[in-house]
Amino acid sequence: MTDKKTLNMTEGSPFSLILRFALPLVLGSLLQQLYNFADTAIVGRCISAEALTAVGVAGSAGFMFLGFAIGSSSGFCIPISQSVGAGDRREVIRNFWNGLYLATVIGLVMSLGAGALSRPILVMMKTPVTIMEMADDYLTIIFFGLITSVWYNYFAGVMRALGDSKRPFYFLLVSSVLNVGMNLLLIVVIPMGVAGAALATVICQMISTVMCFVYLSRKTDVLRIRDEEGNLLCALSWKRIRRICMMGIPLGLQSAICSLGNVVLQGSVNTLGAVAAGAKVCGERIRSIVSVPMDSIGIATATFIGQNFGARNMKRIRAGLRSAVFIELCYAVIAFVVMYLLRAPLVALLLGTSTSPEAVGAMQYLTILGSMFPVLGCMMVCRNAVQGMGYSAASLGSSVMEIVGRCVGGLVAVHFESFLLICFSAPLAWFLALICNICLCAWYIPKTARDWKAKGISVET
Repeated sequence: MTDKKTLNMTEGSPFSLILRFALPLVLGSLLQQLYNFADTAIVGRCISAEALTAVGVAGSAGFMFLGFAIGSSSGFCIPISQSVGAGDRREVIRNFWNGLYLATVIGLVMSLGAGALSRPILVMMKTPVTIMEMADDYLTIIFFGLITSVWYNYFAGVMRALGDSKRPFYFLLVSSVLNVGMNLLLIVVIPMGVAGAALATVICQMISTVMCFVYLSRKTDVLRIRDEEGNLLCALSWKRIRRICMMGIPLGLQSAICSLGNVVLQGSVNTLGAVAAGAKVCGERIRSIVSVPMDSIGIATATFIGQNFGARNMKRIRAGLRSAVFIELCYAVIAFVVMYLLRAPLVALLLGTSTSPEAVGAMQYLTILGSMFPVLGCMMVCRNAVQGMGYSAASLGSSVMEIVGRCVGGLVAVHFESFLLICFSAPLAWFLALICNICLCAWYIPKTARDWKAKGISVET
């Protein structure tokens, strides 16, 4: 079904497997963040600081929908990873086709429907009038290109479920290089403004999608239509559709809820003025790049636990959870120290200075959020563990806690007109979500072991 670049996560050291699987994810996510960073730098330096803020505000709004698309399409791959762990090749292919049907429908509906909502969303966020038109232009194009993001994240998720985290990195590497060139072409050579930055992102996302599809069709058998006996494998199955929905839709809602929290928080920042908005946009761009490895370790944890859930191996699930937490904590400490020491040149790279009010605010933002990276890392591991076992609906509770933290923090910050309190809103959200996910792990891991024993499955604990 797959080649030598795939990992069987049901055998071998959990610590080593999670690290090996996470490394290409880290590199791929860093590339994605870096070409977003390149977008921001090119926009900020080649257009204006107002354009930079517009792209940041629009990105915050767009991710409410993009988060649902990414979360749901990635969640559709959970049954695939569980089928891989169980060694059921036909079920892997059937789950692939039904997940693809769902991802396509969701992507088309969102692409066609979200474009009309761009300006109302920006108005709801109290976007400053000076950047409204630029933010609307950028967001509209991103919305219409949502289908490309859904397809790419689904195909990349399928490869990860099969145990291959390297190929998505290779494909993203190619599209990232193209993205920088496209940005220069559509912003500098052909002065399309912020619309050029959005169009470049959509085009390069489609290139990644095509490369993923070609690889899956040539190097794996997930696109097979019939098995050796002539049984149809690509048939629409409402039973599988329901199961895939139960795992994928909650993840999409979870991402959308978290993004809604960001929108609410960004709206709160916007009321504090353009300087505060610019400081948060700049700080969040840098923070998101530095925390990429934590996201990737979380994804690797979900794949590891998904495969071992399918293999019914509780001992390895527990070992993988411990290993992932240890990795996250080590990285969190290192990341904070490095980001703290380099915060001034990083901010200057985006804004061209480290002494402006926006730059000072961005450095304050980075210092406070970086100090809470251990909480963020542990939260990501626990959340992905719950999702890897297939309890996606239950993990929605942690997203509710996140939005509560961001909303409360934003409202208090607006009341006191304090950017400092804005900086504490995200850590508060992470802490509440962590508590929720710890409780879910403490409940579902023993419950799953009991359920397996009741079915006569030998469970090593």
